[in-house]
Amino acid sequence: MKNYILKHKKELIKLILFIILASISAVFIQFFRGYVLDSAINKSKDVIFYGIAMFLLIVLEILFTYLFFITSNKLTSVYMEDLRSDIFKSILSKNYKDFYANDKGNYISKLINEVALIDEKFSSNLCTFLQVSIKATLVLISIFLLNWKLSIIAIFLMTLPLYIPKLIQNKIKNLNIKYVNSINNLTSLLNDYLSGYEIIHNYSLTQIFIKKFIDKNYNTQYDFYKMRKISSLSRTLSMILSYFSFFIVVIFSTYLVFKGEFTAGEFFAAIGLVDQLSWPIISISVNIQNFIAAKPVINSVLPYINIVDSNIKNSNTEKISNIVFSNVCFSYNEKNLIKNFNAEFKENKKYLIRGESGSGKTTLINLLLGFEKLDSGNIFINGKVCETEDILGKISIVRQETFLFNDTLRNNISLYEDINDENILKVLNTINLTKFSSIEGLDTMIENLGINLSGGEKRRIMLARALIRKKDVLILDEPLANLDKNNAHLIEDLILKINDVTLIVISHTFSEEKLKEFDKIYSL
Repeated sequence: MKNYILKHKKELIKLILFIILASISAVFIQFFRGYVLDSAINKSKDVIFYGIAMFLLIVLEILFTYLFFITSNKLTSVYMEDLRSDIFKSILSKNYKDFYANDKGNYISKLINEVALIDEKFSSNLCTFLQVSIKATLVLISIFLLNWKLSIIAIFLMTLPLYIPKLIQNKIKNLNIKYVNSINNLTSLLNDYLSGYEIIHNYSLTQIFIKKFIDKNYNTQYDFYKMRKISSLSRTLSMILSYFSFFIVVIFSTYLVFKGEFTAGEFFAAIGLVDQLSWPIISISVNIQNFIAAKPVINSVLPYINIVDSNIKNSNTEKISNIVFSNVCFSYNEKNLIKNFNAEFKENKKYLIRGESGSGKTTLINLLLGFEKLDSGNIFINGKVCETEDILGKISIVRQETFLFNDTLRNNISLYEDINDENILKVLNTINLTKFSSIEGLDTMIENLGINLSGGEKRRIMLARALIRKKDVLILDEPLANLDKNNAHLIEDLILKINDVTLIVISHTFSEEKLKEFDKIYSL
């Protein structure tokens, strides 16, 4: 987290400067309160000067405190912006296997819930911690200048609340870990239940799932309550010690007045300074407690901010003219899924890979793309052993699952790359989506992941994404899945019209009369 703080040094320096100026103003106010009192008792005309000076100091303290709040809010905001952006970059930079090791709910919880906890427990507290620490230091120096004996007593007694968080730090840490796990599980559960909305309603299970969610939500909030309960106990103990210490300091200051070591004004200033010290000490105690609570959450997101980008940019510009699978073997859960598979895919030819569901058709593609590791055998690209970085950016793949963003048709095809509208319109005509082949059509909003489109239209938009990029190899994974007969035949015809690319189609439902259009068929 230190890197995020130091990244904005200029704002941090401004923050510290405003803290120092506000604290100096607050300290001088206490001294001038004493001067006003002594001047009033002595009936001195200086009381007017001291009164005006004190008023100006109050204005300065308010001004610098306001500037501190503004800078603090800005710093906290940019810290969280940087952190959330880095976590998102890290998630999208994961390789295929690592990405799918966690569900979407876990990633969402990291980006939303855990970042919010770090904001609450660490970032916001850090600025306050700096403020109260600097102020406490300046106040202690001022008390020492006023009376060194009083400063020793103040240091000893007023710092007692700082030990409370240390005594219960393990309890705080464990309860916070438990709550973070609970909120992550709740987010994952919520993601599952909302994704399964149709199934829940089809089987009339609404009440069962509502009850399961209510139970999980209760457990999560109970963990939150226990975390807040120990926090409240710690704060209460800190307040008790602080007030006890303040009471002792007042008694000692009164003793100094009786001994003639303090004037009435100095007594007034001393009490004001000690009062100024008590709040920072309680606040530091709370800050320490929050830092302890934040530690496990920070440790949880650390792997996500030490980014290693798995999406290595391809520097090899050689076109893929030949792909060879040689004695490829792959097993899953100790079960042989692919055994001694051999195949060759040549430039600008059409290939079909057939097989029953679960036979390993899609796994072959994942092996080619480096998403899975071979047990044995080799995959050669242009006669060389396949390296992931050699094929990135050269292969387009259209998966079985259609996914569309809640955005315009244009952005769903271009995926936010700078692609000319004319090229998009040309591709739309190629795949027979002429109803959208106009500038107005490109501005059509895709609603709720494509609820306003037919299954065939969604599949063709997915195909348009791949075609417009003109990669060396185009892989279509079960392009006919979940389509009615008419749409399936339409997609088949569109696929077979694709030229000038090495085409690999994975399907077990392709029409028999059209199989002759493929240059070679491999079966699993």
